[in-house]
Amino acid sequence: MPVASVGAWEFWVPDGWDVEDRGDGVSYLEAPDGTKGMYVKCIQLPEPKSCAEDLAQYIQQTHEASFIQLEGSGWVVVDRRSKPEALLHKSALDMLDSGASYRVLSIVVCDARVAIQVTMHDYLCEDYDVAKDTFTAIEDSIGAAAGAA
Repeated sequence: MPVASVGAWEFWVPDGWDVEDRGDGVSYLEAPDGTKGMYVKCIQLPEPKSCAEDLAQYIQQTHEASFIQLEGSGWVVVDRRSKPEALLHKSALDMLDSGASYRVLSIVVCDARVAIQVTMHDYLCEDYDVAKDTFTAIEDSIGAAAGAA
């Protein structure tokens, strides 16, 4: 099971997923069959929020709004999870556009100033109940790299 490191963060990458160069400076990995993908973004604020939960909530609210506001889309929030993890906070935002068979799961792990956001896309999500555990191993693996944070 390959582990990717980005700054002070690490996460598991499924076997066979490759980094795709999209020419826009955004880190994107894709499954060999193209049906799933993952965007990875590190965020550092110039000034910290009052607590890690506030930063996680801010990032997730911004992410949600960018999907919900897409004209002609049918995005709904299926699940939200949020919990402290040691000195960090972990948040999940699970959204689905069932008409488009498209699922997006955004995971944020952060302290009050620095975060990683891993956004997993299932471009062929025909049955949410069948697919909901698809990204669990990746979600569970996201955290501070050994010796960091």
